[in-house]
Amino acid sequence: MKIAAVIIVVLLLAQVGAAREDSSWVGPGSSFYPLKIWMEKFRLNFVFNQTEKTQTMLGLAEERLRDAESVQNNSEAFNSAMDEYASQLEEINNIIKNDTQNETKDIRVNITEKIEDHKKRTNLLKNTGRVTVIQQSIVEASSSSGESKIKVSVVDGNVSVETDGGNPVVTRDGSNVTVISETNNSRQQVIVRSSRNDSSSSSVVVSQSSSVAVSGN
Repeated sequence: MKIAAVIIVVLLLAQVGAAREDSSWVGPGSSFYPLKIWMEKFRLNFVFNQTEKTQTMLGLAEERLRDAESVQNNSEAFNSAMDEYASQLEEINNIIKNDTQNETKDIRVNITEKIEDHKKRTNLLKNTGRVTVIQQSIVEASSSSGESKIKVSVVDGNVSVETDGGNPVVTRDGSNVTVISETNNSRQQVIVRSSRNDSSSSSVVVSQSSSVAVSGN
């Protein structure tokens, strides 16, 4: 009996896998849709590289959003796809926020671009309040997680520096300012060169910013 059950499950998995590209057969309105979702999540258990795993999850989130866009807005199938989309986003958000080793740093720009695109697309959909909040949280986490922040402002040639996080070191050489802010896992440097035009009240500012990951001891 157990063997028969295993064979049936294997056959179902094979069918769902073969029909994965056929959204009308295994889309959010299909009885096989929950099995498809389960298969995708099951495969993630065998992806151990955090960057690769996050990329895969981002791809799955994209699929869920396409699923929602392919059916009638606010229908049962739509809500099913959006629930799965929101669930996928929450997992991505948790990974980024808990990524103390900065393993996903190299793909955060890609994540931000994808989610910003998703935000534009979901603006056209109904009942996406929860999704919008998670999307915004991901964008913020992608742009700030593991990073020190340096804000530079210039008024009439005078350079003002504010830092948020890290242990900033500010060096001034005339109108030039160099700021280095370092946290446990990142190092950011901003160099500001400012010169005031004596013939007018305008000022010329050149800012160079770089950020690198710092390996732990």
